[in-house]
Amino acid sequence: MDFLIIFIVMFIASIGLIIYPQLKRTQLRTQFLKENNFELYMARHGFKDAPKCFKCNGTQIGITNGRNNSQMRTHYCRSCGTNLFYSKET
Repeated sequence: MDFLIIFIVMFIASIGLIIYPQLKRTQLRTQFLKENNFELYMARHGFKDAPKCFKCNGTQIGITNGRNNSQMRTHYCRSCGTNLFYSKET
C-alpha cells in the first residue's frame, strides 16, 4: 500500500515537472509579443506611415516564421538584417 502512495505522489510530481516549464514558456512568449509588437515599434521609433528600419532607414521589411513551434513571426530589415518587431502567427 505504501508503494502505491509513493508511486502516485511521484507520478503527480513528474507530471507537474513536465507541464510547468511549458506553461512558463508560453507565458514568457506572450509577454515578449506584447512588449515587441508592431504598434509599440512604430510608437517607440516615431514612425507614422510605413514601418522602416530604425538602424538604416530601410523600407524593405522581410518576415520569417518562428522556429520550434514558437508561433511568432519575426519582421526584419532586408537591408541590414536587424530584427524590428514580432507578430503572432495566425
